[in-house]
Amino acid sequence: MNSNLKDFVKNTIDKMGYFNNTNEECIKEIVTSAINYYQLKTYVEHEETELGIKDFLHINSIVEETLLSKIIEISSVSDNCGIEDIYEGRVIRQY
Repeated sequence: MNSNLKDFVKNTIDKMGYFNNTNEECIKEIVTSAINYYQLKTYVEHEETELGIKDFLHINSIVEETLLSKIIEISSVSDNCGIEDIYEGRVIRQY
């Protein structure tokens, strides 16, 4: 399973054209692609605030959270980068 996730991340990055593994928006784009590709029930909600548009990640199950965490780990340069970091704490767990 690990190599399949690595292949998914590599193929997604290739399709994006530009990817910066320290840019949170690039990593969010990979997360969104993973949600669609793997047909997860997890979804991203965009909410407009005074500070601009903020993304909220609604996670459906611990299995989906683990999958997305692994994808973030593969696509990020930082070892300490996780879902909470990418979405700046705006993660809603619905399990």
